[in-house]
Amino acid sequence: MKLNLSIPALLGFVFLVPGVAVADTGKSKQDRVLEYLDYIGVIESIELSTETMRMDYREYYAFVADSFWEDPRVEAAFDNYKVSLLRGYTEALTEELSDEELDFLVEFYASEEGKRVIAIGRRLDPLMVAANSEAGSVFADELNYLMEYGDE
Repeated sequence: MKLNLSIPALLGFVFLVPGVAVADTGKSKQDRVLEYLDYIGVIESIELSTETMRMDYREYYAFVADSFWEDPRVEAAFDNYKVSLLRGYTEALTEELSDEELDFLVEFYASEEGKRVIAIGRRLDPLMVAANSEAGSVFADELNYLMEYGDE
């Protein structure tokens, strides 16, 4: 299941209270942070990494019945992970970035130069996710080995 939600809908999940509107744009700071995250591909990256994580879990726990992975509660757990991750990013950037910095970033990534930077990042993102997945898998195998045979 994808995060097939608009930026305002995501905002409803991420923040339960409305943000303070910024006079220049009429948008809340949280709306502008989500716009920035969408421009730079973070929302798409969350989708990709969650799907990779889902496949890794299914492979690692191959002994678990398919019906478990198809259970709506498992789907909800993955959705909750995505929303939680997006909330964490959004809260951190809302606190860290000034209005001026955020306006600069949104304006830059909406420009042709910004779109070129984004295109390069999106081309590289699957490579980074694959490397992360491989490293995580090796780490999990090593950790499991140490747990099972560490005292021998």
